[in-house]
Amino acid sequence: MSGTNYNDSELRDVDDKISIRFFLTVIRLSREPITLELESGVELLTEDELQEAGMTAVDERILLRKDYAKIDDSRNDFPLLGGLILAFGIPPAVILAWYFYFN
Repeated sequence: MSGTNYNDSELRDVDDKISIRFFLTVIRLSREPITLELESGVELLTEDELQEAGMTAVDERILLRKDYAKIDDSRNDFPLLGGLILAFGIPPAVILAWYFYFN
């Protein structure tokens, strides 16, 4: 299979060497209709199994990045930031107010 210059006489075996992303791109970009012939006895995978089977290193990094983003979104930083403002913001404000009040 070769995306945009696919012809009817071309037959390619799809085995575990071809990435799912390449396979889907070839189907999406083809100009002619594609007939898929499945071998008998082939088990069809569920959506989760298909994602796990066809994951490349890039796909795994994207999934990890999404997991990290989900953790960051669920984290509540207000107590930490509030404590920092109280620790480093209030004392200088009190000192400056004291200075301007007595001078």
